[in-house]
Amino acid sequence: MKDDSAQTTQTVNHSPYPLRAEVVQAWQEAGARFGSMQPHLLVFHSEPTESADRLPAFDFSEWKPGVVSKLPDPGAPFALDLDNLDATDAAMRELAGLTSLRALRLSDTKITDAGLKELMALKNLQILRLDDTAATDVGMKHIARLKNLQSLFLIRVKITDKGLEELASMKNLRKLDARFTRVTDAGIKHLAGMTNLRELALNGRDVTDAGVQALVGLQFLEFLFLDDTLVTDQGLKAIGKLKGLESLFLAGSPLTDAGLRELNDLPHLRSLNLSRTKVIGDGFGHVAALKRLEELHLARTNLTSEGLSELDKLKKLRRLNLIGVEMTKAESERLRKALPDCEF
Repeated sequence: MKDDSAQTTQTVNHSPYPLRAEVVQAWQEAGARFGSMQPHLLVFHSEPTESADRLPAFDFSEWKPGVVSKLPDPGAPFALDLDNLDATDAAMRELAGLTSLRALRLSDTKITDAGLKELMALKNLQILRLDDTAATDVGMKHIARLKNLQSLFLIRVKITDKGLEELASMKNLRKLDARFTRVTDAGIKHLAGMTNLRELALNGRDVTDAGVQALVGLQFLEFLFLDDTLVTDQGLKAIGKLKGLESLFLAGSPLTDAGLRELNDLPHLRSLNLSRTKVIGDGFGHVAALKRLEELHLARTNLTSEGLSELDKLKKLRRLNLIGVEMTKAESERLRKALPDCEF
């Protein structure tokens, strides 16, 4: 193997969470790549970074049983990406000694509920991604015992309302992404006690106004994703009470202009997605009242000429998505002139 320890030492020392050069070398010799990971999305970057918003990270191109169990714990917060590998439940037992592990990505692996039980040894784990795995409601009972967990991704996992009930005790959870699951309004009610939640993502036609009503007590919520649900104007009344919201996604929901008045009292809202809804623009006067709004998505809506004219008032917009919206050349030119700092 090429001796690049000098370069490794320099990179490690500049990391916001420095890892010892000999530790990095040991992992690299075992077949791992050394880089960094964004905790928000758990995206691996092949280059280390000095950025304080990334963790030093290791990534394997293939899983070899017995390798990780022999590697030293880095001794500082780090992330591990095992995405799309043949890692099984037995592989999870190999992670038990990695007490410094803060973020773990297991998407599209062969892990089952039995493997999730093995993760209970990772007491300091804060971020876990389980997208496209065979985890079920039973596994959520094991996950709930990770008391320091702050972010949990469960996209396309076959959990039901029972799974959310198992997670209800996780009072430190700040982010939950349960899109493309079997969760309904009944399950959403179990989230009412997660008062530290900052980000929540759900979708599907089993999510309605009744489920949204259960979220009213989540006053720290900043990001709410409810695309392709059955949330109506009535549900917007509950959403309008979430005063801390900064990003709201409602694409594909049966909303109309009448409900937009309920968003008037969201002083921190910066991003709003109303694509594929029933809005035509009559209620954009209420949208104009959102003084911090910078990003607005209205793709594939049937905006009227009057509705397009109302957009002229949104002087702070920096991004406006009008893909699939019919308008004349004159309307397009007028809008671009009215919003010169906006990206279309």
